[in-house]
Amino acid sequence: MAGAVLGMALVNRELVESAYRQIKLTTGKEPAEITESEWLEFKKEHPNTARYLEKALQV
Repeated sequence: MAGAVLGMALVNRELVESAYRQIKLTTGKEPAEITESEWLEFKKEHPNTARYLEKALQV
């Protein structure tokens, strides 16, 4: 069971890091620096990535 949980955590981390790279490549900015309009544009161009990030960052 612990191995499965660790595997899921590693996959989630890789997906978040991939989304981070995608935002940086698309906007040229750190994700924390993008404006709301840039985020909305990113969501339009990359809906799956944006949806995943929104779910992953809900705490």
